[in-house]
Amino acid sequence: QSALAPGGVDAFISHSWRGDPEAKYQALQCWRAAFVARHGREPTVFFDKACISQACIKDVLPCLPIFVSRADTLLVLLDDSWPTRLWCIVELFTFM
Repeated sequence: QSALAPGGVDAFISHSWRGDPEAKYQALQCWRAAFVARHGREPTVFFDKACISQACIKDVLPCLPIFVSRADTLLVLLDDSWPTRLWCIVELFTFM
């Protein structure tokens, strides 16, 4: 399902690439398990590396607020570097 389609996605995953990958994976799996238990299905998510072509990232980044606004939830995989990353803050304020 496209993040631009009506209804968007269940969650936009906000994270810092500087964070610990294993800790982020574990947090995501915990959230996923709770989502499945609550909704009886797998969640749809927007994850930047998988949803934005890395070959033309400069062309797509201006659309990031649109992707964030189409999500039902902003899932923040918080670590010490997250609040220092400009795009993470943009995602947060766009979602609010």
